[in-house]
Amino acid sequence: MYNRTQHSLSAREPRARGATLPRVSEKERTIAVADGLRIVIIDDNEDVTEALKDLLEETGHRVWSARTGLDGVDLVQEIGPNVVLCDLSLPHMDGLETCRRIRALPIAVRPLMVAITGWGRDEDIRRTREAGFDHHLVKPLSGNLDRVLRGLSS
Repeated sequence: MYNRTQHSLSAREPRARGATLPRVSEKERTIAVADGLRIVIIDDNEDVTEALKDLLEETGHRVWSARTGLDGVDLVQEIGPNVVLCDLSLPHMDGLETCRRIRALPIAVRPLMVAITGWGRDEDIRRTREAGFDHHLVKPLSGNLDRVLRGLSS
């Protein structure tokens, strides 16, 4: 269930079939990058998600999160983010399929898709590119994520 206060979809509170996410105002959808990026994190690891969310919000970005690929796709369609940070190891639908579905959405703004994963072999990077990811970052993310985001907001 979407929780506006925490900006997250929780795997512990599954979304009821047919439930809708709350509406995001047109102003919120069209805020300029200079006002901070709109970022969606799709990761089932609550500790990773919360740490990333805290870090990104401290640097002026607005962040939402989802615990599953299906909830992430719905959230991306609703929010229209500038950036999606997506883990590859997700329950029910992996990050590769999640990316493919996000790329297939009929949305005006094509988000920057960033794979965040523990997998960094050449084969892993090839697979993420083929799925539609723009970047492949291996955890721990350290300064790599900052470089990607700075490149987008400059």
